[in-house]
Amino acid sequence: MPTAAYRHDHSGRGSAHIAQYSRGIRVDGRTVPYMNGLQWPGFATVANLPATAIPTGRFIDGLPVGVQAIGPYLEDRTALRFAQLAAAAVGGYTAPPLVPNAGIDLSMRP
Repeated sequence: MPTAAYRHDHSGRGSAHIAQYSRGIRVDGRTVPYMNGLQWPGFATVANLPATAIPTGRFIDGLPVGVQAIGPYLEDRTALRFAQLAAAAVGGYTAPPLVPNAGIDLSMRP
């Protein structure tokens, strides 16, 4: 997504997944359609490339920020190893301020 994590939202017209088409998110101070953000992870999907999210350990307004890593075709382990090293370098997973970790270790260690 082109933003930090956003608050959970069940609003919108219609039922089930149809409602998401009427939702919006704030990007650079303006509201854009929620579904616009799906173009970014979609690039890897349509090209059949391995991709994974990397937790950065950073927060904006109390919500987590991460990045996506896309690897070469059929090199899933390369993308995963890169993500593991990048997470360790930038901070890795940190529980959001109001979400308990419940004693589960989700850190990514090389």
